[in-house]
Amino acid sequence: MEQAPEEELWLIADGSDLRKPYAEAMPYLMPVRDLDEQLVPGYRTLNVIGLTPGRRGLLYHRLFSSQAPDFVSEPAEVQRALQTVSQALTRLKVHKTVTWLLDSGFDDIAVWRTIWEQQEHVIARLYHTDRKVTFQDRQGQWIEGDIAQATAALRPLARVETSLQVKRGEQVRPKQQPVPVDLAACPLRVTYWTNVRRKGQGKLVTREVWLVIGRSPMPPVPCASLPCTANAGVWRTVSNFSKPVWVGKKCKCWICGASAP
Repeated sequence: MEQAPEEELWLIADGSDLRKPYAEAMPYLMPVRDLDEQLVPGYRTLNVIGLTPGRRGLLYHRLFSSQAPDFVSEPAEVQRALQTVSQALTRLKVHKTVTWLLDSGFDDIAVWRTIWEQQEHVIARLYHTDRKVTFQDRQGQWIEGDIAQATAALRPLARVETSLQVKRGEQVRPKQQPVPVDLAACPLRVTYWTNVRRKGQGKLVTREVWLVIGRSPMPPVPCASLPCTANAGVWRTVSNFSKPVWVGKKCKCWICGASAP
């Protein structure tokens, strides 16, 4: 990763289950869900992959169990992962911009707070649309409400295009084909206490971020904390996905075909 010429480094964090349905003697087995949503013995894992357009690598892997004597909580495991990876990337952050790409399981102020304190950025898919925020309407006024209400203030930003193996319209089978995505965004202010799930005295902080939504079929309502000047910061969010995301030996998915406004 340090040798990669690109100035951007993306970190994808994901939790998953390691299923051991027939295990009986393995230590500290815990209940996890199988593909049919039934409980089976197994473990939880937390993984972080580092990506640039030309390189990829596993930066963090931890297997844990709620039955282990040293287990605290899954949020504590997430905090450990965020801090461990950030410390390992200290030298790279001098000349690279680090951005975390997170699914809705990480829709958590404590997660975002730690990333921001580490001078890193976050793009997170939202789950809690009832989260209280202040958003800017189309007339430029700041209004108190929640994420669901803020979506009414979104304004069109750009159209980008990705190639996905999908079934569209009346097609009988999925096939690899271009899929356009319309992006809209609006500024948000998120206010939180810095001592969320942390001992000691905290302070109330307000952070300006962007609410971004992609319609069909991009994951809905990601929240981007990249520094913004007008639409430039939102565009930087999009440009993170305009370069290939490498999975395995081939470039599986990307968004391309648009230029910065």
